[in-house]
Amino acid sequence: MERLIHANDNAREAKVTLWIFEGSSLYVLIVSVALALAGFRSAYDRLGLGTWASAGVGVAPLVLASVYVLTLKLGKPKSYDVDVFRWACD
Repeated sequence: MERLIHANDNAREAKVTLWIFEGSSLYVLIVSVALALAGFRSAYDRLGLGTWASAGVGVAPLVLASVYVLTLKLGKPKSYDVDVFRWACD
């Protein structure tokens, strides 16, 4: 008895998703995490702020990235965010 093998394109059709970040929005998450770590480190070491104040500085990029993705990327057309920025600059 011969087995039938069916083509499977899941790897090509799937989108990478992590929480609300999907596709190219993951780059926004990666950059915001890097900025959060740099902001926490510089606020704690260089500015001498306390732990909680430095954590507040570190959380700011993550909050901004989340707001950006929620308002301009999630469920919107592909170039919606670029169109909004162009409209705002005019």
